[in-house]
Amino acid sequence: MRGLAFLLALAPLFPPLSVLALFFVPWVRRLPLWGQALLAFYGASLLLPALFAPEPLAWPLALFRFLYVLGLVGLGVALNRPERALGAWGMGLFLLYLSGFAATYWVLGDGAVRARLSHPFHSPVGFGFLGGLGLLLALHLRYPWPFRALLGLLGGRSSSSRGAVGGCWASSWAGRRPSSSAGGAFSPWP
Repeated sequence: MRGLAFLLALAPLFPPLSVLALFFVPWVRRLPLWGQALLAFYGASLLLPALFAPEPLAWPLALFRFLYVLGLVGLGVALNRPERALGAWGMGLFLLYLSGFAATYWVLGDGAVRARLSHPFHSPVGFGFLGGLGLLLALHLRYPWPFRALLGLLGGRSSSSRGAVGGCWASSWAGRRPSSSAGGAFSPWP
């Protein structure tokens, strides 16, 4: 299991290794229902636009991209530390935001500061959704404060959406209520 995880970690350097993510897709069933619903919403936001695209390979490639994300989340579950998996997801999103900023800067130059960020491997809808997800992770997980601030800033920058920022604000307000998991890994206030 750890050998497959190590090889999958090398997938950004050697893209054919990303096929190994398919071995970890069944582990997603062990996530809580809210995690499965979040992944289903992400899959719908990725697959529905690809279904109506004129390119014949758009839907199969979007399906593989979705299965790849499911495999990476399943890998975190298989390593038996869901809070660490979500924490690692934040690290991966941070790198995704940086690569999106680099791609936008490469295309637009200095105009990238004022433009919406784009990514060569994600649709604008999917990239915006991942931006909102980064905002939620920065708000609800216990990262060191400089990383938390950068993740929230880049997540908000990549989503470019008042809806994502408003949803995070509402989520943080709902997190102020006392809960039975106060002080746990998912506590919004450290």
